[in-house]
Amino acid sequence: MHADDYLTLVAEFDALWSKNGSDATRARMDELVQLIRAFESRTGEAEVLAQLHQ
Repeated sequence: MHADDYLTLVAEFDALWSKNGSDATRARMDELVQLIRAFESRTGEAEVLAQLHQ
């Protein structure tokens, strides 16, 4: 996964945050959180931030 993929995940999460909160929306948000955390733990949070600011 690259920084662009990470940004896509975060953007989707942000879009869902303002939705109605249905069970399907919450389930997808939980899935996105897991993917985002996995990316950050694999890459290292500092490195993620550095990639985003390039």
